[in-house]
Amino acid sequence: MIIMKLFDAFGRKPTRGQMDVYSEWAEKHTENAVKKTVEHMIGNATKFPSIAELSNFAKLSKKTWTDYEREKCWFCDSTGYIPAIFKPEVILPILKNLACKCADGIDRQKPSDRFHGVRPYFEIFNDTQFQVEGQDYPRRVAKIHREMMRKYNENREGDWKPSVEFWEGIISENSGQQPQIS
Repeated sequence: MIIMKLFDAFGRKPTRGQMDVYSEWAEKHTENAVKKTVEHMIGNATKFPSIAELSNFAKLSKKTWTDYEREKCWFCDSTGYIPAIFKPEVILPILKNLACKCADGIDRQKPSDRFHGVRPYFEIFNDTQFQVEGQDYPRRVAKIHREMMRKYNENREGDWKPSVEFWEGIISENSGQQPQIS
């Protein structure tokens, strides 16, 4: 466990309570973030770091870390967001980003002081909305959405408005499933 490395480096034997507190902190961050924070503290701190010191370092450094140690997520391309195409509420289809089930997506589901949480993709869909082979999923969905908009622009004449069947036809052409909610 990475947290034990921190205690060992500073020559401390953790109590059960301390271990629980530091483990809770570690669970709130990615494995890579915890590892980088612990390594930094071992190399730079003069005394055993508090939870506040660990959190501050992790928060300040979060933007500079790239999780090279993790495999790239096929569903979201490691962005934490999976695109989904929803039926149009008025005329045009809506492309929404939903939270992935990977570590990055789980972070997106948590509300922050600036954002509400993002709804999880797999709460709406049992599987991916479109069956895609080879190409990464977000790019394929973006391509399907562009195709939908191209067909819309080709058919747009005067006051013509596409029907729901028009959009469902394009979605089914791409072997897609339509979500039950908007």
